[in-house]
Amino acid sequence: MSFTTIGAKNSRRVKFWEEALAKKEQKHTFINYDDVLAQKPLELNGSLSVRITSPGEDFELYKKILALGDFPNAENLVLDKGLILPNSNWHVGWKKLLNTIETRCDESVRIMNAPTSIALAFDKLQSQKLLQLRKVKTPKIYLESVQSYDHLMDFLKSEKIHQIFIKPYHGSSASGIMALRISSQKQMLYTTIAKSGK
Repeated sequence: MSFTTIGAKNSRRVKFWEEALAKKEQKHTFINYDDVLAQKPLELNGSLSVRITSPGEDFELYKKILALGDFPNAENLVLDKGLILPNSNWHVGWKKLLNTIETRCDESVRIMNAPTSIALAFDKLQSQKLLQLRKVKTPKIYLESVQSYDHLMDFLKSEKIHQIFIKPYHGSSASGIMALRISSQKQMLYTTIAKSGK
């Protein structure tokens, strides 16, 4: 069986995977997400195992996925570390991209990680609900939606909660996650946002 990886150019994940396959002397080809988005012909048939990797840190690809999710003027965005753009648009575009890959795979192709499962993994709320449904222990969901700072503070005060994690619905890794701790004197907020260097 030969392997095909679909991913972002210059991706560390792709590089590590290619190195692992080379050690096992396995045949491997790479398909760039840009080629999928451009509707270029893809060789996704025959005795093939396909691995779909994360779009990673490629900002140009990120903008294209945002545009696919109908984010206005996505092509004009400039990288600004610390700025978190609407993840809902990105998730819509990501699901469309995954669906495109799935529909272009021949029935004989083995997809190692199902596109529907990937899409779910990028939806933190629905993933947690599914785990709870399957009786997997997870942190409690206190609020499915935070409307404002005041809304959150009022809720935490009424429930006598002094520390909590706040997560965006969509995204990968720890992007945008915040840990809030409250005492009578002060509030401490820890997050994953990086300095822009400006």
